[in-house]
Amino acid sequence: MRKLDREKTIINLYVTGHSIDEIWRASGFKSRSSVFRILNKHGIKLNRGNHSGPIKKRGIQTPQQDIED
Repeated sequence: MRKLDREKTIINLYVTGHSIDEIWRASGFKSRSSVFRILNKHGIKLNRGNHSGPIKKRGIQTPQQDIED
């Protein structure tokens, strides 16, 4: 399967409502994170489960405003 064909398959499966695990098994990737990488690469909004939107890198914190005592 060509790279572009595999990416299109992943996108189509996600859009039609298949679970990430089903997509991962069909894709042939070794990890689920590759499925998320492809979806993010093509601007697909993640809208299932406890999280939505792009996956954030671990260890990166959002800046906090200074708190006055």
